[in-house]
Amino acid sequence: MINRTWRTRLLAIALLNIIALVRIAEGVEAPSPASPNPLDFYPTSKGLSLEFESTLLKGDRAIAENTTYWTYVDDVLFEGEAARLVEFVIERRGPGEKLQRNGMEYLQKVDSEESYTVAYRSPTGEYIPEDNKYLDLYGELVEGASWEFVCSMPFYEGSGNYRADFACRLSVEATGVSVVTPGGEFSDCILILEQCRSLSPVSVDCPEPGLSEALVYVERKRYWAPANGQIKETSTEWYGHPRLSESCVSYSYSTVLTKVVGPGE
Repeated sequence: MINRTWRTRLLAIALLNIIALVRIAEGVEAPSPASPNPLDFYPTSKGLSLEFESTLLKGDRAIAENTTYWTYVDDVLFEGEAARLVEFVIERRGPGEKLQRNGMEYLQKVDSEESYTVAYRSPTGEYIPEDNKYLDLYGELVEGASWEFVCSMPFYEGSGNYRADFACRLSVEATGVSVVTPGGEFSDCILILEQCRSLSPVSVDCPEPGLSEALVYVERKRYWAPANGQIKETSTEWYGHPRLSESCVSYSYSTVLTKVVGPGE
């Protein structure tokens, strides 16, 4: 009789302990994964090279096809727990041209808050500070996040490239995206939508009679892969005018990663 009584009490105590543990577990939430930030999406391995091919179109007619670009991580000048300062080189080669190391070198500052170009290397080898702050990535990169800024940036118009002041809005359209390119398959990518408008009309070659100035509009979709940077981009530029219902000229281009060459390869 005594043994049976103690057995009953022990079972009751064990049952109460199980109920208490269940209630504690219900009240504890699993820690949510950290939101991706700009540090996660920049290539920072010294010697890493990324090859791209780009095609420029006017309407449905190709103006420049299969132009090759190389982005090369020349040096990591500073690397801390929350920030990096990276020296990049961009080289360009047209069809049939020999690739030469005559590209643009620039310093990129990137941390968990933002990323932008710090300076460009001058022909004399000195770095010239870049006051124009174009925010490639900013803040916590969660779906729906956005940021706005005003900057000077290039655009294409008939006879070449020009610069103008633009008001831009960038937003995170999607996260966790899988992207397939000729240079490989990438997971956990983010898609950034960029929408910009020139602050004032610029001189353009429009077919409309008597129209020599128009506003420039730019829309880009950029895919960023962890540790590799931007791997794919599609862009459309069109030139409109407040009194026009349709744009007068339209250009578009696409750029896609074709090869990744690791450090020392």
